[in-house]
Amino acid sequence: LDGADPSALGALPVPLADGRTVRGPRDVFLPTDEVGAAALIQLGLRVAHPEAAHPLLRKLGAVDATPAVVLRSPALQAAVAALADDEVDAGAAAGSVDVVLDLVAAAGIESDAEPWLARLPLSDATGEPVAAGELLLPDSAVLDLLDIERADHTVAADVIQRWGVPLLLAVGVREGFPVVRDVDVPLDEQCRHDLDDEPGWVNAVLAALPDQALPPILVELTAVRDLDLVRADHWAAALAILAGDPMTRPALVEPAYVQLADGSRRTVPAYTVWWLREHAFVDGRRLGEYCAPAAEPALQELFPALAFDLDPALTRALGLPSALTDADPGLLLDRLADPSLPVGGQLLAAVYAAVAAVDPSRVEPPARIRVP
Repeated sequence: LDGADPSALGALPVPLADGRTVRGPRDVFLPTDEVGAAALIQLGLRVAHPEAAHPLLRKLGAVDATPAVVLRSPALQAAVAALADDEVDAGAAAGSVDVVLDLVAAAGIESDAEPWLARLPLSDATGEPVAAGELLLPDSAVLDLLDIERADHTVAADVIQRWGVPLLLAVGVREGFPVVRDVDVPLDEQCRHDLDDEPGWVNAVLAALPDQALPPILVELTAVRDLDLVRADHWAAALAILAGDPMTRPALVEPAYVQLADGSRRTVPAYTVWWLREHAFVDGRRLGEYCAPAAEPALQELFPALAFDLDPALTRALGLPSALTDADPGLLLDRLADPSLPVGGQLLAAVYAAVAAVDPSRVEPPARIRVP
């Protein structure tokens, strides 16, 4: 058949190495010196029988089984999904995981190159299979901050000894907080990325935008997950890790943009920054109720200053004001309305001067105001 019209051979029967026969060479792998038939059969992939591995099959859509090609194939991704969903018995699953890890090692891929690999089940410290992306290295500093059982969230020591840290990081095992990434995200009730209080963030963003028939589109989502697991008395260390980790820092300091139905763009609060201001509590106060560590004295009379330092970029991103003119006018008015707060005439005048300079559309009229 070599030299025949390829369009007439689309349903050519192809004998497979596992004894099956399939119609058409597409999605069939040809064994190579790098990836043999046994490894491909272990994963349930279609691999041509050695005696049928003719160059004609390659012309008709079969591919040589190199590690990189196999890893990028939809068939392998489906095989990993089956492992993650416990659709394979334990013995076969262990062998398949080993084959996938061998492929990753041979292909030399870097972390985040194939994000779906984070679903690959690995043994945790108790011996139970857990998705790689849910596991941390045993020496991760994040483990000391989280309200979790360490053994259920750390990769087993024998897995580390066998495969090494670089390879485990490449398949999704973490050293720090997990980061969720997505693009062109409609901000509506269908926005779901396993983020704590994600609907609250969506509603806050929508409330700050004009009404429109179509939902705004978030150009790029970069968000830190599992912040709700941080212990209340460990936020100083947690913020230091978030700011210092190149994987999580962009989620804190880079602006988020939405595209409206008319094609215009608006800057909106990024999820991670919004969550920290609303849900991170330091000494019983929300993070958004503090001012910058080196704020001017007048501002520190109204809001407590953080007792730990943050770098200037992170301070700005979190919206922690350094001066009255930087503070949210609504928060200033709310603070003045607290009858337990003593406010002198000079400070009161300074606050109202700062509020008066703000566009009135940005200020919600308060229920109570303070007078001299």
